[in-house]
Amino acid sequence: MTDQALLRIIAASPSKPGDLIVEDRDGQQRLFIGSTGTLSRGVLNGDFLAALLRSDRWEPSQDPTWYSLEDLRRRFAPEALETTRSAAQRIVAALGGRNR
Repeated sequence: MTDQALLRIIAASPSKPGDLIVEDRDGQQRLFIGSTGTLSRGVLNGDFLAALLRSDRWEPSQDPTWYSLEDLRRRFAPEALETTRSAAQRIVAALGGRNR
């Protein structure tokens, strides 16, 4: 898959902002890991995908937009997500970082 390939978001992880399940124009689903800006190498097995979507760890997306991989990286990079966090989330993240 190239950076020019177009992907649409079919689900997002509420517990790991930036982690997405995406689908290409051929209908193949992959994981997009926001913290690294990478796609999973292999496609997701249909049964595995169905189980993920039934869990409370993924929220289905109704976004019809097609994104390039670079668009996803810009939109869901840790720096981009930091600006959308609430003040409370930033404080918790900062305190957690100090205790490590």
